[in-house]
Parts: sequence; structure tokens; C-alpha cells
Amino acid sequence: MRIAIGSGKCSDLSRSHNPRLRELCSRILSRIEQLRALSPSALLSLPDSSSELERINSQVLSYTTYREATESGDCLLVVQGFLPSWRFPRYFGPAGIGFMVAEGLVLDQIGTVEVAPDDLLWEFR
Repeated sequence: MRIAIGSGKCSDLSRSHNPRLRELCSRILSRIEQLRALSPSALLSLPDSSSELERINSQVLSYTTYREATESGDCLLVVQGFLPSWRFPRYFGPAGIGFMVAEGLVLDQIGTVEVAPDDLLWEFR
């Protein structure tokens, strides 16, 4: 079970008063741009999921990149980041308490890459 309050979109959090949350979004968007630069065949060959940890000062952030097929047969690529925090948290779930943010791309069947719509990203936020 999870409880998520708010959108979990970087565009909604870019003006946050929390510098760590702004940095989390900056790093997620950087990863999205790195994915966008890859060829369609490279995107399709990514693992189903991969995770890594990074630090912002003494705070440990976790990132997971997902690749999964949509109902329409397109490829959804999601970069999800989690910032643990007890200060005005918006996420309560298996990852912990804090902020869960996700952005994504959709690779369609002809190789076009577009920004993923919110309805595909909701379960990651």
C-alpha cells in the first residue's frame, strides 16, 4: 500500500523551497535527456529495471529506471527518484517516507520518442 499526495511531477516541484527536491528533479531530468539521446534499439535493450544510489550532501537518493511495454505495444521508459524526508513528505509507501518523483518517455513502434503522458506515470509517482 502507498499514499501519494500531489502530482510527483518535476514541473510542479521546480519552484519548491526544498533545494534537495529541486536537485532530485534536476537529476531525474538529466537522466531523461540521456535516455532521449539513445537510439531506439539501445532504448529497447535497456534492462527492465535498474537502480542506483546517489548523495546530495549527506542525503542518500535512490533512482530506478524502468522499461516496460504499454497496452498499445509502445515502450515506456521511466526514471523514478525517491528522496527520504520527514519534512512535509508527500509519499508514504514501500520505499519509505518522503518524496517520490517520476518522469518518462514513450518510444512508439516506429521509433519516435515523446514525453510520457501523466496517466502512464501515475503508478510510478
